[in-house]
Amino acid sequence: MDGTKPQFSMPHGSRTVMDADNFPVLKGIGAVLLRLEKGAVREPHWHPNASELNYCISGKAKMTIYSNNARKDTIMINPGQLTFVPTGCWHDIENIGEAELKIVIVYDNERFEDLGISGSVGSLPVRILNSIFGIKSPGLFDQLGDISSQDVVFGNKAIDISKSNSNNEIEASNSHTMNLSGTTPQVQTPGGTAVLGSLPYFQYSKAYQYFS
Repeated sequence: MDGTKPQFSMPHGSRTVMDADNFPVLKGIGAVLLRLEKGAVREPHWHPNASELNYCISGKAKMTIYSNNARKDTIMINPGQLTFVPTGCWHDIENIGEAELKIVIVYDNERFEDLGISGSVGSLPVRILNSIFGIKSPGLFDQLGDISSQDVVFGNKAIDISKSNSNNEIEASNSHTMNLSGTTPQVQTPGGTAVLGSLPYFQYSKAYQYFS
């Protein structure tokens, strides 16, 4: 994936997709290599047919996950860390480090769907959007009428880590995360070690097993 030309590329980041269309042998699994430049943001999006498991290769990120009962978890992600996002939960990710962010995202579906705010807005008629929000035409959504339905949007954002330890943001692992690089290997042999990111060590993983 690292040597493949990204299918989706914009000025501040890219996504290299591995699914059943370009890797037909896949069944029940797909993946994306996400790259974000310093200050770049992957807009809020969700996957209606797949859960995802993120493994941070390099860089530092902030991810916010919006789940059931209006729950909001904002998590700081570092290299060697796993993060799990359940099916259908909105989430976004921001590069808050000084270097490029690289994350491998694994899905439990070989044809995972990716829906984002821009793509959703771009696929709906302007008159309906204006009506929903009580805006008279021409209004805000008329200006966005040329937006593509493509759900890959990156934007450059000034980095502000001064609020990274507020009440809603946590540096330590929580139920969505597991720090593989900071975990004592459960398997230790003369030839090497292995850290298991699976049950019972990572309760949220459920459908996944991950090895480091």
